[in-house]
Amino acid sequence: FFVYDNEIFTSKQMQEKLPDLEMMEKLKRCSGVEDGKKIYLSTFYMADFAELVNHIQPDYQNRAVGGKKYNKDNIEKLEEKPMLAAFFSQIEILGMDEEDLARIDKRKIKGTLDISENGIILFNKVCDMLCEEETDSLVEEFDDFKVTNYEVGDTIEVVDPVALRKRYQERLPEYKKSLEEEADEQKKQSGLPQEEAVYEETEELRYIDLIGECRKELIKEGKTKTFTIEAVVDDYNGMIPTDFTFALPVNSYASFMGRDESVYSGYKFHVNLHKNVDDLSNYLNDLDMYEGGDYYISGLSYLLQMYEIWRKAAFYITMVVLFIVIMSSLNIINTTASNLYLRKRELAQLRVIGISKKRLYYVVILEGIITLLLASLIGLLIGYGAGMGLMSVFIVLYGWKFRFSWGVFLLCVVIFGVVLCGTDYISIREMHQELAEDLKANGD
Repeated sequence: FFVYDNEIFTSKQMQEKLPDLEMMEKLKRCSGVEDGKKIYLSTFYMADFAELVNHIQPDYQNRAVGGKKYNKDNIEKLEEKPMLAAFFSQIEILGMDEEDLARIDKRKIKGTLDISENGIILFNKVCDMLCEEETDSLVEEFDDFKVTNYEVGDTIEVVDPVALRKRYQERLPEYKKSLEEEADEQKKQSGLPQEEAVYEETEELRYIDLIGECRKELIKEGKTKTFTIEAVVDDYNGMIPTDFTFALPVNSYASFMGRDESVYSGYKFHVNLHKNVDDLSNYLNDLDMYEGGDYYISGLSYLLQMYEIWRKAAFYITMVVLFIVIMSSLNIINTTASNLYLRKRELAQLRVIGISKKRLYYVVILEGIITLLLASLIGLLIGYGAGMGLMSVFIVLYGWKFRFSWGVFLLCVVIFGVVLCGTDYISIREMHQELAEDLKANGD
């Protein structure tokens, strides 16, 4: 739960947009919720977004929907339009405490997380939707991308959020008045009731235009700050789906925002999906009715419901696989024991010429293992082909990716091998010493 674009809001406006603490405490008491903490997150604006665009990885720019919008040929044209310039220059910066920094340390690929006063951390991974020409699926398909080619030591220049907030709040009353006057004029000229609805839908974009104008003014005045990238993390930001995300230690974040750590932008909770989360799902559905900040509640509720469905499906699939393994094992035991019984005369002849039971056991086991491996290989080829054919339908319809479960396959081969060896061992061990009777056996 967080307030988005909060760098332009006052501390009072921030708290008004968040759910109250009583609602959050009730959520913490839901089954499955194990921990909760404050979020420090805000949108910031690059002073030179052309530099940002020039650092975008070609793979992300060419294959991802999010990357396509950063067209290097249109940079100069965009800078002439304050609203578009503000939109395309957006980056997200997180404030992270020691626990958060320790969590991402294992995903760090370059640099140090011991960030200096002017240092910053780059999250250089994003999950984005593939462009239409990159997929054969009829639905949206996503993939992971490395976003930029920024390296440790590179710099980014960001508009001062304190100056931006102050300038925005100063200009806002006059700007609202001009928008209201413009809306009244449109109504008078058109006389159509639907014009008001159309205007209200675009009003939020008009405020971005004001942000863009303030951004442009502050850049000319030199009210910016330069950060040096001191660490690159190969991970998602863990918060929101966005293209460019950076992080600061929470004290540096608060100082840069011109606020203390008591002014936060939201809450986050750790949910243990191995527990029953029905009451959590129900409570989140109730929170959907709350109007305030930007909450990824519907998505989380959907994910919780899907997890419950998949968990039940996984249980039933496991039961089916277990049933197949048990029945296959019984079939191996029956076939192996019957085969050895029918070969009593042949085995007796081998023992007559001096082969010990131990040696005989190794011969029989070798035969069985060769047969098992050949059968597994044939089954693998047939199963893989059939699986690919079946999954091709789901790939087109749902965008699912085919991944062969090598772990399960090898586990089954090992289990069947153990069953086979055990059956051979017990059958040969139980062979009686009366070779004459076995030599007379006809295999019936």
